[in-house]
Amino acid sequence: MKIIPKTQKDFEWVNYKEKQIKDVIKRQVIKLREDLNLVKTIPKKERSFDNTILAIEEAGLPEIETNTIALLSYISPSESVRKISAKMILDLSKQQLEIMHDEDLYRAFSEYKPVGLDEDQSRLYKDMKRSFENMGFQLPKEGQKDLNKIKNDLNKLEQDSSLEINNSRA
Repeated sequence: MKIIPKTQKDFEWVNYKEKQIKDVIKRQVIKLREDLNLVKTIPKKERSFDNTILAIEEAGLPEIETNTIALLSYISPSESVRKISAKMILDLSKQQLEIMHDEDLYRAFSEYKPVGLDEDQSRLYKDMKRSFENMGFQLPKEGQKDLNKIKNDLNKLEQDSSLEINNSRA
């Protein structure tokens, strides 16, 4: 196992305040949109695993950046930081759901034809296909709207209950 040395800079996030938290979430949304828009512009005949499936999977900022905000919602000694972190993670989840629930992105995904994938690639492709199916693209438009509302409501309940449990321990 290779150990990667960490510096003080790697842990600056533990001292984030509201503005820095909001900035990370804003950067994530912008980067996610940019990355996915690039995927949607690729012509059908040029689609590959790397420029479609892997590009969708890796879209946005590295997970470590947004995961630190989620972590702050649980471990920060400051109640205000915990609350704003939880709120921003909830907002991010809603925005990610809206961004990913995009017919053009689904079309781009569907245009890729899986051929010659190794086991890991095949698993990622199948997981992504299942995720798109779970977004309800096979449903009528009204059903898709209802499903999105249910998912957003469920996400909020999950986040609220986690925050409530965490705050009761503080």
